[in-house]
Amino acid sequence: GGEAKPAWLTPREARCGAASGDSLRTVGAGILKGAGQSLRGSPDVAPDVPPAGRAGVAEKKRLGLGEADETLKIRQGLNEDVIVEAPMTPPTYGTRERLHRRRTEAGEMSVHVGLKELEIPHPGDGYGVKSKAGEGVAQVFRAGQQFGIAEYLNSVGEAKYQSTSREPLGRSWIRGHTLRPDATRPDFIGFGKEMSRDESAKDVLFPRGVVQDTEEDKRRYKLTHASYDTGESVNRNYRWPAAVGDPHYRFGLVNQPDPGGRGNGAKTALTADCEGGSFPKTRIVDRTSEEYRVVARDPLAASRNLMQGRVPLPAGHAYGKRSSDDDTHAGELLRGLYTDAEQLPDNDLGCCTIPGRRNLATQGALGVPTIYTHRPAPPFEHRSIANSTNYGDDPDAFALICPNRFHVRGVTDQEFMLRRSAQDLEELFRGAGHQLEPAHFHALFDMAAGVYGDGLPTCSLEVLMSLYTNWVTAGTPRLR
Repeated sequence: GGEAKPAWLTPREARCGAASGDSLRTVGAGILKGAGQSLRGSPDVAPDVPPAGRAGVAEKKRLGLGEADETLKIRQGLNEDVIVEAPMTPPTYGTRERLHRRRTEAGEMSVHVGLKELEIPHPGDGYGVKSKAGEGVAQVFRAGQQFGIAEYLNSVGEAKYQSTSREPLGRSWIRGHTLRPDATRPDFIGFGKEMSRDESAKDVLFPRGVVQDTEEDKRRYKLTHASYDTGESVNRNYRWPAAVGDPHYRFGLVNQPDPGGRGNGAKTALTADCEGGSFPKTRIVDRTSEEYRVVARDPLAASRNLMQGRVPLPAGHAYGKRSSDDDTHAGELLRGLYTDAEQLPDNDLGCCTIPGRRNLATQGALGVPTIYTHRPAPPFEHRSIANSTNYGDDPDAFALICPNRFHVRGVTDQEFMLRRSAQDLEELFRGAGHQLEPAHFHALFDMAAGVYGDGLPTCSLEVLMSLYTNWVTAGTPRLR
């Protein structure tokens, strides 16, 4: 008996859970309960558009209803308190229409409606037009094949070519090398040095114990391969005259200045058309040509003549609008003069306001996370360059601006914090050039392992280096 409510203010708006649409269904079922009808409610996508048409006579007789019945009003869409579901596809469609509108089942192949009742003919030997069989590859090769005397005469004629003698058909290139006797035996393993399988890639890229090149070797490499160090200037060992050793020496021809004319080089270059260095040379020209030159050329330190005449404006005229005296300063303009209602968030912030759609609360967050914390991150050396997945361990701005000094060698900060055994750390110390007595090293290692407090005989290189630095700085105190 109350005022009719629009579709977006129906009882389904009261809740935002998964069962928010049950209230509308309950209202519809309560109204139709007395008429013995059961209607399933559905959202009205266009509440302001009235339903078209009216119920037919056959429909009224089938339901046994009169014009004034409330149920008939509901079915005709005249009752605004109940939203009736959208009409379904009529069951009077023929076979063709049902095939067109039927959805495919799981695993069923989708077939065009025009091909569902057609019988596809048997392919037989295959569809299409067969191509004519021509000459095969074997037949083409046999066409130029020769036998007997003809083959012998052809081989004698081809033997004069170098490609035939050095590159015989079906055999390797004959270079005329005389190999040692053991190289022709079947058990010969080959030339060269046997590859070591237990050598790591790190030792290959950064080997230890390599003798540094001498200065003579570097000089030869510079001469033959132009192998200069980073930032090294090219020195071609020129034999310059003795005058070049003067720090004020300059190459090129020096102009002999006039007596008393030193320092006037730039002025002379700018006033080349002046007589006596002060005034331009006087030339007698046509007045018409001179006036045209003054008008057509751009004058120095003045605007160009647009050939529109002088603008009829008073002296001291300035363009633009005069600034007005306003109490509003720049701070208020930056902060804005908004009311409290204009500063409130939008009504659709965090919720959906489209009629017929509602937000449903879920147990977990939907979508793909920005940072993958639900799975362990693979090591950096196992990640692809094209992989843009963020595992939360990407370097920050400080690491990009000031990277680790060993980053160019492929050594990250995690390598220094990785706990290692005493044997591995001793090898690293020895490779870095630190010579320690075994007793001193094990004493430092025991102190570093005790920092963790878990009793494991391992420690990181960072902790061990920190203790070693303190030990060296303090003047090699006694270790316990």
